[in-house]
Amino acid sequence: MTYRYKVALIFLIGFFIDCINIFMSAVALPSISAALHVSTSDVAWVANAYILGLTLIIPVSTWLAGRFGSREILTASMIVFTASVWMCGLANSFNELVIWRFVQGIGGGLLIPVGQALTFNLFKGEQRAKISTLVMAVALIAPAISPTIGGVIVDSSSWRWVFYSNIPFSLIAALLSWFWINEARPTSLPSPDIKGLLLVSAALGSLLMGMSLYGGDSPALVAAFFVMAGVTFVVLYGLHYRTCKNPIIELSLLKS
Repeated sequence: MTYRYKVALIFLIGFFIDCINIFMSAVALPSISAALHVSTSDVAWVANAYILGLTLIIPVSTWLAGRFGSREILTASMIVFTASVWMCGLANSFNELVIWRFVQGIGGGLLIPVGQALTFNLFKGEQRAKISTLVMAVALIAPAISPTIGGVIVDSSSWRWVFYSNIPFSLIAALLSWFWINEARPTSLPSPDIKGLLLVSAALGSLLMGMSLYGGDSPALVAAFFVMAGVTFVVLYGLHYRTCKNPIIELSLLKS
């Protein structure tokens, strides 16, 4: 197997793990709700916490890869993912489960942009179209099979095995990343956009909180407050973007 296909395989494994964790855990929510004695609206944070960790880490992941190395970041992301899914399975309280799901999202979120950047840099022209087809296939297949797999696991054992079942795949991805990835670090890196990162994180967190509260039992005014706060942080980031030399999110790419 050539080097570029090794990199692509690592990315596709990690991408598949991320996709199934978004959808497969949803099947276990009723069992988690009953076991940990939480309401059906509150238990949605098992999924929300994962998505929040996933989205918050993505903007800074490429800078981390440049600072510490792609091999190190990809390996660390899968090790963090492995440890957090193990702790999710051991969780004895709902708050503990939500915290570890957030950490799990951070581990998964590190792999997606770094792995995708490495993969698409190695595939040009028609080859890039072919690898894009594989990525789309994973994006379609994972959501399709996740509910069935999750249902079988919950019915045959316990909701905890929905998390434990990820461990072999994440460990394989970690080992392959360490032994197969060979990318040189850039000689110089711009300073990270800390202010932009804080604004983006606040915007995403506020919007997710607002939409989650709106779908639950909370007063509509509380949900509206968080949504407005998220919109405010988006506007503040837009103003910050105009004066920042190295913004954490390049808004000009939206013109493409």
